[in-house]
Amino acid sequence: MSNYCSSSGGNTGRPACDLSAIITVGIILTPKNAVIAAGTENLLDFFKSKFKEDVKANRWYPIVDKSWTVTNNSEEPVVGTLGSGYSEKLRDGNAIYKYDLAFGLCKSKTIGQFDGWRGGVFLVSNDGRIVGRRQEDGSLAAFLPTSLYTTANPLGDGQNISVISLTANFGNLKLFSEILEVSEKIEGFDVDELNGIIDVKLSVLGTASSSVDLLLKTKYDGINLFDVYSNKLDKAAAWKVVNKATGELATPTTVSARADTKAIRIALAAGTYVISLDSVSALEAAGLLGYESNEVTVVIA
Repeated sequence: MSNYCSSSGGNTGRPACDLSAIITVGIILTPKNAVIAAGTENLLDFFKSKFKEDVKANRWYPIVDKSWTVTNNSEEPVVGTLGSGYSEKLRDGNAIYKYDLAFGLCKSKTIGQFDGWRGGVFLVSNDGRIVGRRQEDGSLAAFLPTSLYTTANPLGDGQNISVISLTANFGNLKLFSEILEVSEKIEGFDVDELNGIIDVKLSVLGTASSSVDLLLKTKYDGINLFDVYSNKLDKAAAWKVVNKATGELATPTTVSARADTKAIRIALAAGTYVISLDSVSALEAAGLLGYESNEVTVVIA
């Protein structure tokens, strides 16, 4: 319990630790209970595994960019004053940081999905360390910001760089400073290594008496995956096909690549099916790294 009659604090001796301010180049969005256990080896591999979780509720989402610029918008403490000249601090200000990235239409749409994020947050420093909340057992827990929102300026004016902004309010600035902790440097750290999953838009090109032709394009920039992955997408292992009536997995009769239309043809028995790319981990095993698609419902006559 605090002693409100005492003005004593801690000792002022300083250990030989890094006293420079931390400059961040990115944010990692996580579930609320996200923790990096003490002694976790190879942090880069650890993060990559979290970015590729099959279950979205458990997945971590990196927002890291070389154009990243940070503005400290933290508040000053609120101080009250009486007519006699007496003043006292009424409450601490909030730790508020605004992160600007050079605008890109695809980038804006992906980041905009996290407007109002209510989960956890780790920060990534420019020298390859992770910033989070210090825990008694030596682990590092995600911050729990009181708010996190995004804004975008999609139209340029020819004079200023258009940006996407992400603003995080970490709450009480004094407490934020006290609980802040950093990890060891990530071995082999490279901003470009911290990549999330790419959304794929799956659509039906057409159906025949016993098959369906599917197009696969990246959701926001429309790149056809056929050009690079046709020899992997033409395998049943790349697909999840569910019989809508029974809820059971269905095995395609054949899966083939159609070079003339840049589509994938899946042959099935008559019925109604829900089709998507298989899970992130299954796709990785099949040689398709970092993709996830929507589902389409198809009726095969």
